[in-house]
Amino acid sequence: MASRRARTRSHIDNSNPANWTSSQLKDALKELGINISIQLSNSALRKLYLDNVDNRRNVQNVVQNSANSSDNPTIFVANNRSVNNSTEENITTNDDSNRVLEDSVISTNSNSASNSSPRINLDINTPTSAHVQETASAQVNNMLLINTIELCQQTLKQVNSRQSMLQETMPSFNLQSAMAASFMPHSTSTQMTEPALSTNCFIQIGQNDSYRMPVYSVKSFGVPASSISDTDMISPEIRQNIITGTQIPGIGPRSRDESNTLSATVRNPLDCTIDSLWKYSLSNNTTSVYRTGIELYNRFLLLDGLTWNKDSLPPVSETLLMRFVAYCAEHKQLCHSTIKLYLCGIRFHFLKYGGFNPLISFGKPLECLKTILIGLKKKQGSTVKRKRLPITMSILSKMCKLLHTCIFGNFNSIMLEAACTTAFFGFLRCGEFTVMNQFDPECNLCCSDLQITADCIFVTLKKSKTDPFRQGITIPLYKTGCSICPVLSILKYNQLRQSVYSSNTEAFFISEDMKPLNRKFFISHVKMLLDKLGLSCDSYNGHSFRIGAATSAQEARLEDHLIQTLGRWLSNCYTRYIHTSLNVLKNAQKQLAETDRS
Repeated sequence: MASRRARTRSHIDNSNPANWTSSQLKDALKELGINISIQLSNSALRKLYLDNVDNRRNVQNVVQNSANSSDNPTIFVANNRSVNNSTEENITTNDDSNRVLEDSVISTNSNSASNSSPRINLDINTPTSAHVQETASAQVNNMLLINTIELCQQTLKQVNSRQSMLQETMPSFNLQSAMAASFMPHSTSTQMTEPALSTNCFIQIGQNDSYRMPVYSVKSFGVPASSISDTDMISPEIRQNIITGTQIPGIGPRSRDESNTLSATVRNPLDCTIDSLWKYSLSNNTTSVYRTGIELYNRFLLLDGLTWNKDSLPPVSETLLMRFVAYCAEHKQLCHSTIKLYLCGIRFHFLKYGGFNPLISFGKPLECLKTILIGLKKKQGSTVKRKRLPITMSILSKMCKLLHTCIFGNFNSIMLEAACTTAFFGFLRCGEFTVMNQFDPECNLCCSDLQITADCIFVTLKKSKTDPFRQGITIPLYKTGCSICPVLSILKYNQLRQSVYSSNTEAFFISEDMKPLNRKFFISHVKMLLDKLGLSCDSYNGHSFRIGAATSAQEARLEDHLIQTLGRWLSNCYTRYIHTSLNVLKNAQKQLAETDRS
């Protein structure tokens, strides 16, 4: 085997400051009373050390020369302490020594052009006068101060030139530069499997520059956004707004402020279509109830001392909603079902104008609010419900006989008879054939919605509670062969209507003044008829015809599924509409007793 060559080690002179490291230079400066807390290069530290060493030597020489030229060396200075060996009269100032000191200081100042701002501790061991010592120290401090200022100016000049060079040679950190750097050619194809952010790969601007820009490794699917988090992705417009202090627009529904700001005033042409879709999502009655609920909530907030901007949504929280429930139950005497409807109105309002559901937190309902509502329902369990009595077949027959006397005039009496028989045999709700506030041909019953044949009339309902998507429901009305017949009543009214009013209005049921049949008008006249018959009119309303039809069907012993079909019920809730009389219960108990054949 070949012999290994002996490694020769070069001798390094540790006493030479040119061979010292940065830490050694800082320690040497610290011994001179100069503490360095900033990052300086090795060459700058070396120059600072050599300059201060030369300054210290010059100061000692100046002081020593001044002491030798003094005529009365009665004052000795050792370790910055003076010992007085004569009287005060013997302490004089020599003009020659002052001139020598001044010439020496000026010479030293001209030789040292740039120095830092050190903290100098003089340690003079040669004897001299106190006045000379004080003058020398003042001159040295002034000299070092001037040198320090010159050094700072040169350092700032170098920093500015370095910054200018970096700005000219280095591209700014933006998305374009980052992506350009990320698609730099790689040495091997195996780098495709490296992490997206390579912390060891940098672009070096200059040879001695420590300012480096990261290079991002490219995967097969590109560069993930998380790997370029230090990239400036702010657009120039937003950057200008930040500089000038202009308001920056917010983003996203989940980034909403506490003020719950409403939508922007700038509207898209499609917003009109969206508004109409919001309108079609609810019925007129539900819209009215929801509007009442949000108005009551706003009134409650004002009473509670809360205010908000008119362009913002009202404040909402689980605590405020619980207080609102307590306010409705305690001060407004509202029942549990009505309060729930008002809460649904608040939810709809915030969904429409804020894009979020205030009754849900993290995908789950508000548990405290839910518990409060359960407690309210249990507390109001003993509350007497509003009693709605049915208008059965026997009551309807008496009402029709009374209408035959033209109690409300010929036209209104015939119209009311046709409306009552249609509501009874069609199991209609009051809102399905009357108008709430204003006639709407897209929802209310029109003349074109009736198809008349020889023995049957088909009534089409464009809008119904059980038809939320408005596909339309057709209800057949057949001749009964009795005195109370919906077909005969409708034909009689339609003939009179066409003869009296030649101009055919859209609404089918109209009053004598050619106005569409209003809900209040219809219910008030029905109660007047019931009052004439000696019945308690307060227990009846527009829904009594539907309830009476279900009750009469049960008395006629129609099958349950047939009752459900006639009333267009989607569940067995129709059983709540059936009112069982005491006579039916009496006969049922008799039938149970007759089963005993012993």
